[in-house]
Amino acid sequence: MQAFMKAFACLLLLSSFTDGRIGIVRLIEEKHKAELFHAHKAIAFDVHLELKGRPHTDFQFVSLTNSGNVKMLRSDGTTVLFKNGVFVTNGKTPDALARFDALSWHYFFMVAFKLQDQGVQIEDLEDRNLENTAYRCGKMIFKSGTGETPKDWYLLFANKQNSRLEAMAFNATNAGTLTQPAAIRYSDWQSIGGVPYSASWTFHQWNDARGFGKLLGSARVDHVRWVEETEGVFDSASK
Repeated sequence: MQAFMKAFACLLLLSSFTDGRIGIVRLIEEKHKAELFHAHKAIAFDVHLELKGRPHTDFQFVSLTNSGNVKMLRSDGTTVLFKNGVFVTNGKTPDALARFDALSWHYFFMVAFKLQDQGVQIEDLEDRNLENTAYRCGKMIFKSGTGETPKDWYLLFANKQNSRLEAMAFNATNAGTLTQPAAIRYSDWQSIGGVPYSASWTFHQWNDARGFGKLLGSARVDHVRWVEETEGVFDSASK
């Protein structure tokens, strides 16, 4: 009996240091059906992008669900292929811009399924209220040799009511330099085979104290489909 009471007291003590919540990675992965997503071989989707100061651009992506191979076709004819860590482009756009496009818009679609990639480190942060919405929060950084640079960071915001990843602030590398902090907000939720995805994105300035700022642009995602036969798809950076 004494042993039981001691064990019970230890449990009470531990409970005073934790609220028993699951971590933000598991929370997001369960809501976004990551296990079901990775059961498929590849996924394809289109992104229609409008950023202030930049012409409207359309992109077509096809990616292995583990992101090991990614192919992007831009509306100006630029094609980019990432295969086994190697970047190849057909040269119709400067390499730095082509690389940024291929990495950024693909990542914004795929991020909920990449939280346990090798080299990714995520720390749970305190909950936060932004524009009358309560969020579970986490900070994502990268080990040296992962991504463009270990200086990149992302703040994850999962809606506390539904566990969806509805926003993400970031400071990411563009053409070798860190950009100003910005944020993406996800809305218009759709589903493919039970896996939710956002069909409407908006981009904003970001200030850690004030949160979302001025609107910078928007994107629309459509023609989302599974690709189970990928023979020849990732063979070259041609159409």
